[in-house]
Amino acid sequence: MICLASLAQARLRVNPADLTVARQLLQQETPETLWQWIEDPAIERGGCIIDTSSIRLDLTLASRLRALSDALGLESADNSASHDAD
Repeated sequence: MICLASLAQARLRVNPADLTVARQLLQQETPETLWQWIEDPAIERGGCIIDTSSIRLDLTLASRLRALSDALGLESADNSASHDAD
């Protein structure tokens, strides 16, 4: 797991409605990180993408739900839809 406190620079893509809260939290928790704030209406509320020079963290709701389904051994909606078509 990446430690955000050790980052020198990072870019946060977040839904415009979440930007104020995300900015306040990250500036408080990681004051040494130089953040670039990007409003991205394509990101669902509650999710974000963090880019650094060495890693990309996709913390969007869709990616977190996919990871949870995979961890639980559940079939994804994409796979079940293709089986229904057969």
